[in-house]
Amino acid sequence: MVKSELIKRLCDLRPNIFHKDIAKTVDIIFNEISEALRTDMKYEIRGFGTFKAKLRKARTAKNPKTGEKLSIPQKKIPHFKMSKIMRLKLNKNLKKIEINNI
Repeated sequence: MVKSELIKRLCDLRPNIFHKDIAKTVDIIFNEISEALRTDMKYEIRGFGTFKAKLRKARTAKNPKTGEKLSIPQKKIPHFKMSKIMRLKLNKNLKKIEINNI
């Protein structure tokens, strides 16, 4: 799903909210996640998962075409860890967690 499909789906679910307001809200959420990752903060959405930036060490790689060795500097990469509830939903085991929470 791409961002425009997400916005369209949200508009279909909530027809009383303007399309531009939903688009602006989705943009704000994505910008907040990006800013949190940029500043090395963790961004958690309960029941969905956690976003955080991990540091990938500098390394030496080889160009597959030429065989030339390249030096790749360290960099941050985004990492997502889904929540237990999301994992159970994906595996259709939600009944187990609902019974335990009652």
